[in-house]
Amino acid sequence: ELKRIKPDDWIERIENTLRHHTGALPSIEALAESYFMSVPTLKRKLNQLNTNYIEIKNKTRLERAQASLIQTNHSIERIAEELGFSDASNFTKFFKKQTALTPKQYRSSQSHSD
Repeated sequence: ELKRIKPDDWIERIENTLRHHTGALPSIEALAESYFMSVPTLKRKLNQLNTNYIEIKNKTRLERAQASLIQTNHSIERIAEELGFSDASNFTKFFKKQTALTPKQYRSSQSHSD
């Protein structure tokens, strides 16, 4: 089944896997194993699509973070833990780098846009 996946569908397939994964996102080793391929093969497939696992993982983490901030009242610490960050500070740095807002600022801005 995996050999029949079109190259462009790999990114979408990985994003879907990561979106539906509970808890910390899997390492590239675990992801490759779940697709029954080696890490170099998965890296090569992604490289051919001008991306890499870190980019896909960060995009998915950001989407999940934004959804959690809007749809739940979970603390920043809890969301950070659910996304696999070592602590809230690292999560906040990641989030701010991606959005120019802290998670708290993002949540506040979204609640005022209803």
